[in-house]
Amino acid sequence: MRTETSPVCWSAVRVTFFFFLWGLVAFQHDFGLCVSSGTVTAESVASLQRCQAEVQAAANAYQQFGLSRRVRMYSEMRVDKDPVISATVDWSEHAPSTTVNELFLRHGERFRMDRILQNKVRSYQGFDGKVARQRINALAINQPAAGLRTGSGDTIANLLPHCLLNVGLDLPSMGWVFGSTVPMQRSAYEGGRGSDFECEPDSYRGSDGWRVRWLAQFGSDSHLVYRCEAFLASKYSALPVFQRYQLIESGEVRELVQIYADQFQRSEHDGLWYPKRVIGTRAKRNDEVDVFEATYAWNDSFADLEQFSDLPVSEAALKKPVKATVAAFTPQSLLDEMPGNILPLYYSSMEEFQRFWIWVLVYLIVMFAMLVCFIRYTGIGRWIRNCVADHPSAFCCGGLLLALPLAYWASQPLGWSSHGLTLIITGAFLLVWMGLVMFVSGQYRITMRMSLALSVTCALIFSGLSVGHRRVAPRSNFIADLQKGGGKVVTGAWLYDDDRLFLPPQLEPLVGPAWRGKTSQAVVMVNSLQHGRPEHWSLDEVRWLGIASPTEDGFVLDASLINRMPSSENLWTLKLQQGGLTDDGIEKLKRFPRLVDLSIDCEQQDMPESITELKSLERLTLTHATVDAALLSCLAQMECLQVVNLIKPVFDPTDQPPAFDQYIEELHVQFASLDGQAFELLGAVAETLQVVDCKCTIGVDEAPQVSKVEQLTIGSSEFGNLDLNRIRCGESLRWMRLRDTNVNIEGIDQYSMRYPSASLTLETRR
Repeated sequence: MRTETSPVCWSAVRVTFFFFLWGLVAFQHDFGLCVSSGTVTAESVASLQRCQAEVQAAANAYQQFGLSRRVRMYSEMRVDKDPVISATVDWSEHAPSTTVNELFLRHGERFRMDRILQNKVRSYQGFDGKVARQRINALAINQPAAGLRTGSGDTIANLLPHCLLNVGLDLPSMGWVFGSTVPMQRSAYEGGRGSDFECEPDSYRGSDGWRVRWLAQFGSDSHLVYRCEAFLASKYSALPVFQRYQLIESGEVRELVQIYADQFQRSEHDGLWYPKRVIGTRAKRNDEVDVFEATYAWNDSFADLEQFSDLPVSEAALKKPVKATVAAFTPQSLLDEMPGNILPLYYSSMEEFQRFWIWVLVYLIVMFAMLVCFIRYTGIGRWIRNCVADHPSAFCCGGLLLALPLAYWASQPLGWSSHGLTLIITGAFLLVWMGLVMFVSGQYRITMRMSLALSVTCALIFSGLSVGHRRVAPRSNFIADLQKGGGKVVTGAWLYDDDRLFLPPQLEPLVGPAWRGKTSQAVVMVNSLQHGRPEHWSLDEVRWLGIASPTEDGFVLDASLINRMPSSENLWTLKLQQGGLTDDGIEKLKRFPRLVDLSIDCEQQDMPESITELKSLERLTLTHATVDAALLSCLAQMECLQVVNLIKPVFDPTDQPPAFDQYIEELHVQFASLDGQAFELLGAVAETLQVVDCKCTIGVDEAPQVSKVEQLTIGSSEFGNLDLNRIRCGESLRWMRLRDTNVNIEGIDQYSMRYPSASLTLETRR
């Protein structure tokens, strides 16, 4: 039997197929970044090669020029987002929200860029062919030329008028179009080359040229993608006449930036074209548009070659710094050094949530009192009293049902269940409910069932008290023992404290510190270890433990004292104020397997070599240590050790530091006197070296080399230009930071001329 399809079905199929094609076209239009850019035709590749050849030839001609640019920003304007239409508006009648004055100079391989933001932020960047310099307020930076960037993200070493039309917006660079001379992209953006571009000859508003489209992804794994388009006009030396940047987030256009250059100028110096006025618009999802107007003027000061190296500074202290003064070493008391409560950000919102439950309980109590008054003094209440008198057992069961949601509400605040408060509140409610039933019914005789119910409620109350007492009593005894000996504790949240108890602020002073949470931090006096009862301490709650002497005298912690303390797997930090450790004491510290931070004083007892047996140590602080090659080699062998702090160390003279096989990731030196030998010794083992509050004196015949140091920081120290220029820069040194020293601009310039590959930062805060 032959089956024929009705015309209605064929019409439905045609309509469905039509909508499918329409949706496919719309998808490709909206998500063209994923479809159309995935395959590049041979014609696009050939067009891009011809475009790059033309652009490269035009760019090579711009070797000497100067441009002054003034950018005015008008925020949240009710104008059309098309910059061609916005260019017809007389913007002189509007007050700009932000004004930026900039200067761009180029003379061969020399470059300079000045930027002044409403006389507040002054930025000067320059490259004299060898050293790249940057001056921003109280900050001076010398670095390789690749580190300096223009407002559009291209390196200043490839300064071209083609890259100056983005009017200071943070947009993907189109430098990849210019070939190998200009970097492909900003560091924040990826893509824009390879299979993600289209190039074709086209015309725009009567000008022939090249239309280039490409993609730029913000970060490697980001869902923010820029769909970029630019038209390069051939008659204007391949300057981008029009640019469009669509910020795509999850398939939707979140921001649209369009830039239109409507006026150009031709230089009499070289006969090349330069922009004269540029209009940019930035439209977001609302109807308001940010407008940027940039005007360009020719500046012939590029002929003065000295200005590429002699950059102005905003702070006089960069040229003539105030003499640095080194603070004297004063040991800080552990009682003042305790970090206090370390609360995550979610704790504040959690406490607001818990206060809500407290107010719910208060509301229920008030409503319960109003219900009692209603039953006792109203006519309807008389009927209720008669019902209760006739059926007292039913109302007792009703109270039990009401106790269930009340118990749930009373378990929501943090710690109320674990400390027995939920049982106490539930039992108290049942006790009050039974009293209400007796009061309303007028039956005050205690029956057998009533006695059984009273025993159950009392059992709940006493069970809650017992739970709270068992949990808090050891902690309370521990706190009392410490405070009796002169110690101090901090209770509450330490990152994740599952035993923390939330109480209203009015009740916290009444219940004592033991009810506020775990004793996460404690300072113990050494006499409490000697004469107290440390074997009964709840040390398993302590994360940060300090041991000090009540008379501020030195002491030595040996195995007998450490053995009296109970073992703990939660202790992270151990600080000994003016206290040393013996070899057998180090052996006993293995009872704390999660110990990662240790601070000891080596004045009373030299640092034991057996400290390398503490495999879990990540941070070590040594005070009054005698530093030599043997000590640093011993520390470098500790695999997990990341940071070493040397406070007021003494350095043994060493003719030649040995070659260390390992290195220390971070080495901090404070309150020390450093000469050339000390610098060379520290620089041979440290990857990151920080010198703070030190007196540095490098002799004339000394030339220390920091061979392994990648980052060197010297702050608040007596360290001058001569000391700086006597330090030999190793191949690994990438960055040197000088803060509040006696070094000035002249000193870092001299060092940069010797070692142009190293980056130097000079800061002044005084």
